[in-house]
Amino acid sequence: MAGKFGPRFAALQHNPCMTAHDAEKVKRRLAGEARGFLRDKDDERLRAATTAALFLAGGIDMDRVLNGSDEACRNTLAKLDRLIERERLKGRARHWSYDLNRHIALKQARDVIAARIGATTTNGARRRRLARCKKA
Repeated sequence: MAGKFGPRFAALQHNPCMTAHDAEKVKRRLAGEARGFLRDKDDERLRAATTAALFLAGGIDMDRVLNGSDEACRNTLAKLDRLIERERLKGRARHWSYDLNRHIALKQARDVIAARIGATTTNGARRRRLARCKKA
C-alpha cells in the first residue's frame, strides 16, 4: 500500500537503514515539495487566466508586452488607461455591459505593466477630484 505520501515514501519507509527521524524528514520534505508544486500551479493558472482575460477584453498580449520594449509598455499603459476609463464610465452609468471583474483585471494588468517600467500610479478618484477642483 502506497499510503498518503505515495509509493516514493512507502519505499523509503521500509528501508531498514533509515531511522524514524530520517523518515520523518523525508516526509516533511515531500510534503513541502507538494505544497510548492500546488502553489506554482495555482500561480500559473492565475497568470494564464489573466492573460486570456486581458486579450479578450482589450486585445493585449501580456507576454509580448512584458517582454517588449519600454515604449511598447508605455503604449499599452495608455491603451489600458483608456479601457479602464471606459469601464469606469460604464459602471458609473450603471450600463448593463459593465463588468466589475473586467474592471479589476484591467487595473491589475495596468499595475503589473507600470511596475515593470517603474511608472508611478496615482489614485484615480483623487486625480479626478483634483481636476474638478481646478475647474471650479
